[in-house]
Amino acid sequence: MYGVSITVMHRKNVVLGVIYDSHLDQLYIAEAGGGSFRNTKAIKVREALPLKKMSVGWIQGHVVQKNIEAAAIKSRLEFEVKRVISLWAPSLLWCMLARGDRQGIVLYNSEGEDLYSGVLMAREAGACIVDFQGRNFHGINPSLILLLVIQT
Repeated sequence: MYGVSITVMHRKNVVLGVIYDSHLDQLYIAEAGGGSFRNTKAIKVREALPLKKMSVGWIQGHVVQKNIEAAAIKSRLEFEVKRVISLWAPSLLWCMLARGDRQGIVLYNSEGEDLYSGVLMAREAGACIVDFQGRNFHGINPSLILLLVIQT
């Protein structure tokens, strides 16, 4: 399973995200201020669930594959929620969130290739994107360590 992720930026702002799920032949498109779509049909995140009933995605960067702190965060997360899903195709996790199949994503030091189109996809589908200090996440951040995505 893999996805192709394309991000279009203008003056360090993400304006367009395109993700192609090659396995299912589905095309996801998000435009800043214009919503998120799967094969031209609008998609939205699901309503909030209690933490213990949430299925969330876990995304971490390649450089922290064996990182103790990342492992500790993921372990704690697995204790707190119903299910944690980790794929080698992070762009597809973002699509799962945007279409309502996941209730959140926790990210640890992920590379921008999949991150920025995915963040736009989720935000335009109604997700709230914050860092672990509760601040809204916008634009790009090359030193981003932790990011939490929840549905609104």
